[in-house]
This record gives sequence, C-alpha cells and structure tokens, in this order.
Amino acid sequence: MSWRVAGQGAILLMGCVGATAAVADASSPPDPYDTAKSVPATPAKDMFRPIEGPADCHLSMPTGTVDLLEAAEHALCANPKTRQAWTDVKLKAAQLGGALGAYAPNISATLRRSADHTVSDVPRQPELSSRQMMEFRDYTLNLSWKLIDFGGRDAETEYATQALSAAQAAQDDAIQAVFATTVRDYYAAIAALSAQDAAAGTEEDARRSLQAAKARFLGGAAAAVDEMQAQTQYAQAVFDRTKAAGDARAAQGVLAVDMGLSPNVPLQLPPIADDVPADLNMGASIDQLIEEARRMHPRTQQARALLRAAAAKVDSARAQWRPTLSLNARANSNTQPVIPAVGLPSVPASGRERFIGLQLDIPIFDGFTRSYDIRAAQASVESQQENLRDIEQQVTLNVWSSYTTLETDFENLRNTQVLLESAKQSYIASQQRYLKGVGNIIELLTAQTALGNARQRRVQSLADWRAARLELSASLGRLSLLSMQ
Repeated sequence: MSWRVAGQGAILLMGCVGATAAVADASSPPDPYDTAKSVPATPAKDMFRPIEGPADCHLSMPTGTVDLLEAAEHALCANPKTRQAWTDVKLKAAQLGGALGAYAPNISATLRRSADHTVSDVPRQPELSSRQMMEFRDYTLNLSWKLIDFGGRDAETEYATQALSAAQAAQDDAIQAVFATTVRDYYAAIAALSAQDAAAGTEEDARRSLQAAKARFLGGAAAAVDEMQAQTQYAQAVFDRTKAAGDARAAQGVLAVDMGLSPNVPLQLPPIADDVPADLNMGASIDQLIEEARRMHPRTQQARALLRAAAAKVDSARAQWRPTLSLNARANSNTQPVIPAVGLPSVPASGRERFIGLQLDIPIFDGFTRSYDIRAAQASVESQQENLRDIEQQVTLNVWSSYTTLETDFENLRNTQVLLESAKQSYIASQQRYLKGVGNIIELLTAQTALGNARQRRVQSLADWRAARLELSASLGRLSLLSMQ
C-alpha cells in the first residue's frame, strides 16, 4: 500500500473516530433500527380528545370550568406514574435496538503515533553503543462479525421484543390506573361541592324553622323550648355546612394534585348533573365482560408478554451451549523503522499487515454455569405462568366487583330519588302544620333533618353511580376519553 493510500486511510479512520465521538455526545443519537416508532409521542399516548394539529402535553393552566376530559388530560400528561411508564417504554425500545445491533459487524480503529528514544552504552566496546530516536505511526483497523450462533441472537432479540411489549402494556395499565384515580377524585370533588350546596340548603331550612319558632314564641303560640330546639338545630346545620366546605376544599386539592397542579390552585367545577337513564344497559353479560377483560386488559397483556420474554430467555440460555462462528479481519499499516544491527542507526521502513479468517468458538466446560442458567430461566417461566394466573384472577374479580357495584349504585340512585321527593313533601307538610299551630317543633325538625340527609344521599349516589360506570370501563381496561363522552 502506498503512503498516499495509507494517509488517506488514516484520515478516513480519524473521521470515523470523530463521528463516533459526536454520536456518543449527541443529545439525540441516531436510531438506525427505527425502534423509536414504538415509543408514543406523549405519556398520554392517544388519549387526547380530538384537536386540530398534533396532540401534545403542553396544556395551559385551567381558567374556566374544568370538565372531566380536561382533568383527565392534565393528569395523564403530568402524573409521575404515566411519565415513568413512558420512560420505561423508551428504555425497552433502546434495548431492542441494542439486541438488533448484535447482528451487525463490530469495527474498531487504533491510531498511534510514537516517539521512541533508545540509549545503549557498552563501556568495553564503545563501538557497539548507540543512541536511537525513532518516530513512527501505526494504523490498525479491526473487524469482527459473528456469522452463526445457532439462535443466540434470535433469542435475545425475541426477549427484547417481548420486554418492549410488556412495557407498552404496562404503560397502558398505568394510564388506566391514573385515569381511574382522576375520575374517582373528580367525582368526589364535585360531590363534595354539591354536598356543600346541600348543607347550605339545610342551613337555610334550619334558619327558616328558627324564625318560625321565634315568631310563634313571641306570639305566645309556642313555648320557649321550641325556639331553643330550633336554635340547636340551626347551629348544627351551620356546623355541617362549614365542615362540608372544608371537605370540598380538600377534595379539590386532591384533584389538583392529580392534574399535576399545586393543591392550592382554585378549580372551577360544574355541579353534578341529575340525569338518570331509564334503565341500565351494560351492552354485554357479565360472563362476556369477564372474558374480554381476561383477553384484552393491559395487565394480562403485560403478563403474557413477560411470559414470552421468560421463554425467550430459556432459548438464549440454551444457545450459550452452542458454538459460534465469527469472521475476523485486520488491516495494519505502520512506519516503524528497523535497526539493521546493534550499534547501527535505525533505517526508515514501512510495514503492512492483512489478516482475514474464520473463528469457531466451541464451549466445552464452564463449571456447569450454563446448566444453572437454563434452570434459572425455566424457573422464571414457571414464575411468570403463576403471575399470569394471579393477574387474570385479579382482573376478573375487579370486573365482577365493578359490575355488581354499578348495579347496586343504579338501584340506589332510583331509591334516593324517591327518598328525596318524599322528604321534600314531608318537610313542606310539617312546616305548614307547624305554622298553622297543628304540628309541633319535633315533627318539623325531624322532617328537616330527613330532608337534609336525603339531599346528601342523592348527591353521593349521583357521584357514586357516575364513578361506578367509569370504574367498570377501567376494570375492563378500556377507559378512554371517548368512553367518558
């Protein structure tokens, strides 16, 4: 090889080294195997409501009335659990790229420039003494390419693929969990606000009862005990309204934290709607819902992916017993001078080396380490099988519990409607009877208390029913913005 070619090769190798260093320092290294396509654009995946342009997680501070969709969007983007699950998908995608890289050759270069100062003194024969100052360059290019490994790389790639699938399912499960928590806290917050309104209504009823008792006492139509009992009931109503206001602020703080905000951020929430369907249409039987959850829930999909990954690890451990065939090549060019004889000055020279060959590595004995690796991998498969069974049982139990809770809450919703109407009529009748002097204060206050309790139960049953509907969707693993709409 001529010096010009050697120099050009050195420049090329230096360029490769510079490019490699640039890749190592880059904030976004290249992705030649396109594994980034497996990573969602945001921690919320595709859970955004339809908007113009691409979906992102740059949501502004809520200013108007916060609906459930907006609360869910903020939570999915800002919650650490969804972001951590999203990061884990990135990690597993990068590891899959590393597994695919095992099929490519490894190329490395060594560039060396040396200065060698050698002094040799022979006192009795000074003619043999020498002083040498040599400078030389050495360029080496190495290539190693594993050609055949009898399934080892395939097993590692399959393991990385299934690990990525498990991470994607885990992200879906994290989104469902955060979604469900936000839904529960949202309805808890609006229920607390509605309970505050109901407590204020009860306070107003107690104030009117107190005024009526005072009027009757001053008119001589009632005893002083009526006024005192009405005053006690009014004080209790004020206490309940104050406590309800504190509970509402606390519930709003919990919802704000779910949305990634500070708990002291004020949120405007709508009143709870009092619209109830005529019947409860599940769309499928409980058996069909349980079977759907067993097949499609993100947690069961994650467990199945982990089981497949464990099986791939068994194949990888077995492949360690098999031989590997590699292609090795080496090219070297140097300008190291030679010394003809002791005492003579060095002579400029150049050297070249070319090497290419096949290398067969055959494992023979390693102290049974690989044997125990296989046993450990097989045990991991058995563990993942039991994990899958356990998760399937948990998922089906959650579906059953959510289904029965929804049925119960829907029935109670009807009952509280009847209870509220009855309590209103009873209170109005008791109030009129008392004002006419027919009824007594105990009857009025009892009806007033019953009306306040009926209001509270109605508000709570409305919130429980709406939360139970979405809880069933969450237990099926199909909770989405569309399902809320």
